[in-house]
Amino acid sequence: MALTHFQVTMNDGTEHVVTPNLADTLAFETYLRNNRRLGKLADNTMRALAYRIWSAGRRSGVLTHETFDAFVAEAADFAQVELETEDVDEDDELEAAENDEFSEMGDLAQGESTATAPGTL
Repeated sequence: MALTHFQVTMNDGTEHVVTPNLADTLAFETYLRNNRRLGKLADNTMRALAYRIWSAGRRSGVLTHETFDAFVAEAADFAQVELETEDVDEDDELEAAENDEFSEMGDLAQGESTATAPGTL
């Protein structure tokens, strides 16, 4: 399962990318149980997402707001983002492997062999 990344934009224009995980979700459930006046989980989907983002930011050190309410007061917006990776694309890996195979096949077709004769090194 892929992790979901969020970019949060603060009122002053600064932006931070955070990646909530299970610990952040469980922290929200605890927060909700301690604040029953907020209602049920189903009635707090946006609050849950914002809390998970704040919790992930606190955990990773990019957000320094002591309380969730302080974070909400300073957050302008957030959006899900895709992080660019430097990993090689699977299609590129497959193409490179196929090219190597075809290169070896071409060598063999031209009479070149990579095998050694029995008893020789």
